[in-house]
Amino acid sequence: MSAEIGSFLRSLSPERRAEFLESLDAEALAFLESDWATWGRPEQQWSSRVSSAMYTLWCCGRGWGKTRTGAEAARWVGEHPLEYFGHRDVSKWRGVLVGRTAADVFGTMLYGPSGLMSITPKADRPKHLASHRLLIFPSGVRMMTFSADEPDQLRGPTFAWAWADELCTWPLSKRAEEADAWDNLVLGLREPASGGPRCVVTTTPRNQRHLAKLVDRFKAGDKAVHVVFGSTFDNRANLAPEALREFEEKYKGTRLERQELWGEVLLDNPSSLWPDAAIFRRVEVAQQRGETYEAAVLRELQIETVGVAIDPSVAGTPGSAETGIVVGGRGRNGKYYVLEDASVSPERFAGPSFEKAWARAAVEAARRWRCTSIVGEVNNGGKLVEANVRSYIEGEAGGDPGAPLRFGSVWASDAKRTRAEPVAMLYQQGRVLHVGGPRTFLALEAALHDFDPTLPAHEQPKPVDRMDALVWLVTYLQDAKVVRSWSALASASAWSAGDDEDLDDLRIFR
Repeated sequence: MSAEIGSFLRSLSPERRAEFLESLDAEALAFLESDWATWGRPEQQWSSRVSSAMYTLWCCGRGWGKTRTGAEAARWVGEHPLEYFGHRDVSKWRGVLVGRTAADVFGTMLYGPSGLMSITPKADRPKHLASHRLLIFPSGVRMMTFSADEPDQLRGPTFAWAWADELCTWPLSKRAEEADAWDNLVLGLREPASGGPRCVVTTTPRNQRHLAKLVDRFKAGDKAVHVVFGSTFDNRANLAPEALREFEEKYKGTRLERQELWGEVLLDNPSSLWPDAAIFRRVEVAQQRGETYEAAVLRELQIETVGVAIDPSVAGTPGSAETGIVVGGRGRNGKYYVLEDASVSPERFAGPSFEKAWARAAVEAARRWRCTSIVGEVNNGGKLVEANVRSYIEGEAGGDPGAPLRFGSVWASDAKRTRAEPVAMLYQQGRVLHVGGPRTFLALEAALHDFDPTLPAHEQPKPVDRMDALVWLVTYLQDAKVVRSWSALASASAWSAGDDEDLDDLRIFR
């Protein structure tokens, strides 16, 4: 009914609307004034009735009404516990509000003009126990408050509902094995609710890795994620005309206009070393009868040298970094061919099983491509890479990797940008080709495109492990002397010790 009243009021002229409101008694007027279903725009409405997605995101421009939308969603949960939670266990009627800082939570999410405490009628307003970071609604619903700049506060507590405000401004973890506030919030969102726990996110979009992943899921058709896009101008009726004119004048034609006013999620990367899809040149190979795909590629492209490069993740926990594993070769024509992306994500594995999984992936890739050398970065994890690969060969593979195989240690003494730029230049010159169709290397190509050389590793919008592995691979194929030291993994007699071997000694095993 409220939505119909809202539509009716919006259909009236300002004069007729004022006349209608003056005809109402005080009680009816007070109800309408606080009834969000009447005043809010359709795209601002949230309840478990209208959204079954676990994550509902409002990625909208400044002044769109995101804070009011999030506050009204929190209010709805607080006032409809049985409908939302679906049970009478009051001890589990728990939610959480998380902002960038404690000041943002207090000054914007709670007590700002559109904050929860400001928009809720006094009779329904939750009691705020600030020293306990706790809100208690008259219904019994409890909501805690946390700040993203103290992510460890979110370890332990569990919730059935969450409001995350300005997610794109939250600090990101600096190490892959460390959980940031968003990671901890998601891990704590596990209490029972009718239809499952839910989280609403209100943010002005930026190219930030958590937002990018959620938007990617939405665009891929994942029903667990729903995204509402909107611009500053959707809320023109409630914003000062002078401010809108100033915004348009100042930001017209800029990326800031698209991001901050129009609410576009700009996943393109103006700083990218691999700026557009055209830089990824591809070649496809046809197999002859009875020939394996790998043999066909090696024959057709006359590939002389094949290597496998590993950029390890030492965490192995869901949400942490991947282990980048990329296979490639150098042809007689002097070009470099990316043959396979065998990278392993920790989402499907945990702890030791993750380490075994990526060791297996690397050795089996080497076997398929008749490769004799695996190189791995040892900055992160030290001897871990070699030890994992060796352990897999001696145990799971029965001591036989399929060919003489050795491990080369590489050490990252330069910044990622310094290492990546020469490889990106080879791409620009058309000297690196991806072997396969347009979808073969989607994840790798996305990682290359999204790498922003102006940002530190922990602020990258997407993991860089695949990129690191590819950079080491091409660098090694250019010059084997990048390898600090070699050690035999199998068939030790096939190799002579030393760091100064020429690439001619590293031809594929036939």
